[in-house]
Amino acid sequence: MPPDQRPMIPKIPYNSKCYNMVNDVNDALKNTFASSGNIHQTHGFVYFAALTVCFLLNISIENGPNTRCNRRNSIPPWKLRLERKIDAMRKHIGVLTHYFANNCNVSEKVKTKVRNISSYARIKSWKPDYLQKLRIYLEELQQKVKALGFRIRKYNKRTQRYHQNKMFNSNQKKFYRSLSEPQQPSTQTSAPNEGDVFNYWNNIWGIEQQHNQNATWIREETNRFQNITPMLNTIITLSDVQRAVRYIQNWKSPGPDKIQNYWFKYFTNVHPVLATQFQECLRTPDRLPKYFTEGVTYTLPKSLVNKVIHKYTWEFF
Repeated sequence: MPPDQRPMIPKIPYNSKCYNMVNDVNDALKNTFASSGNIHQTHGFVYFAALTVCFLLNISIENGPNTRCNRRNSIPPWKLRLERKIDAMRKHIGVLTHYFANNCNVSEKVKTKVRNISSYARIKSWKPDYLQKLRIYLEELQQKVKALGFRIRKYNKRTQRYHQNKMFNSNQKKFYRSLSEPQQPSTQTSAPNEGDVFNYWNNIWGIEQQHNQNATWIREETNRFQNITPMLNTIITLSDVQRAVRYIQNWKSPGPDKIQNYWFKYFTNVHPVLATQFQECLRTPDRLPKYFTEGVTYTLPKSLVNKVIHKYTWEFF
């Protein structure tokens, strides 16, 4: 199966059951990993080993738990309750404010609403301090709305700080862009024309240019680097692979092979195979699969009106 046609592997939960299952599959496939003939085959083994783990854990490949496509920015239930409570209080505040602003000379409809509010607040209309208690109740409502609003604003600020810290650790470029650019959606919903994109980049990279081969700075740089010792041949060892996978983020978006970093980190029996095959790819670059050099390009509009190619930011992953 071509890598670009594989289904995305869902994120598995962090618990002892999943951890033990990954270790069991890793031990069971030790000889399979060792029998791999090239790095493309190794990637296939890792991918189908990950599918095996999901199958044994009864995780659906299409609708696995905690997959990126299923994530929703859900609002906490307590926040929804507070917002509904604030809306109800504001209705009472509006009615009472209108009632007192007109010196109690209002329509029967408003008077009925005031009676309902006084009944809800357990204020007796036949007592002499009826209006005074209504004013006190109005002040209490205003103070409660301020307190609840402060609580929601505090939560929103805390959530914003959390997301900004997380974004700064994972993607600093995106973090600084979010600070400098207004958070407004683009009015353009369609992607730029493929022909325009090709012509734009072809004018930059596709047209051969003639340069001055006898420039002075070229001779100066050549003389400056004559006495530099050539770099020794790089030898990739098992410890190099283990050190490389130790600090990578587990569930970052995968490349065209659809394999997240998590599987390379915890399928430890594939590490010596990867070290050997990476070394072979250094000696013979033709062994490296084509999709290893491919990535995903995102076009990010620089403004709300995006009709020309040069007004896009191009990010490569």
